[in-house]
Amino acid sequence: MSNAFENEYVHTVYSRLATYQKKDHRPSSPRIWPNVRKFLESQAPGSIVIDVGCGEAKYTCPTVLVLGVDTCADALIGRTHKTRDCLDLLLADALTLPFR
Repeated sequence: MSNAFENEYVHTVYSRLATYQKKDHRPSSPRIWPNVRKFLESQAPGSIVIDVGCGEAKYTCPTVLVLGVDTCADALIGRTHKTRDCLDLLLADALTLPFR
């Protein structure tokens, strides 16, 4: 996928959606997927889970550190005022994650 195509049809779209949702003060999808919640809750306390493409980073668990990664700064910015001790956010591309 070319950079221009990706910028126009992926990054720009997600940025607009995040801006729209913030303006209207409503989440994109308030429903939490049950299997994702079960997965988080099944992890040992103190575990680290990386949520790649986290968007608004709605999946958290008080006993697990969730690292939310997304390329859309607008989605992450919308979440920063709601962060908890169990959530860290990172602006990064899923194809070049800064982890080893």
